[in-house]
Amino acid sequence: MRLLLVLSVLLVAGCGRPPMGLEADLPGSSWSLERIVLADGSVLRGDGDQITFASGGTLTVSSCNICNGRYAVEGDQLTVQEPLGCTRRACLSGAIELERYLASPATLRRDGAYLVIEPEASEAEQILFVPARAVAPGS
Repeated sequence: MRLLLVLSVLLVAGCGRPPMGLEADLPGSSWSLERIVLADGSVLRGDGDQITFASGGTLTVSSCNICNGRYAVEGDQLTVQEPLGCTRRACLSGAIELERYLASPATLRRDGAYLVIEPEASEAEQILFVPARAVAPGS
């Protein structure tokens, strides 16, 4: 009986820990950009910009350009793995190119309904997202 108990403990200890928190919550979620707070205090408002975290570690950034790539979350650290594959649209002056702000490792947290991304090396202090609204087909 003791041998069975010891083997059970070893089996459980040998398994990787299941994802928790944002590691578990991000896959399969889409977020709409609410605002970007820049280091100088100015604010850029979102205008349909989105980020989608698919299962399997892939993401899509939909802004002026559409970008696809890979991401990883460990604890509260988000890493968007470069290079992202992006379209090369001629963006209007003043258009948000969301992928620019996601190029460095970042701290990730939830604040109420917001998903807050704080890039380490960017002109953005905080990038705030709200859950994207699901659109019914044919709407």
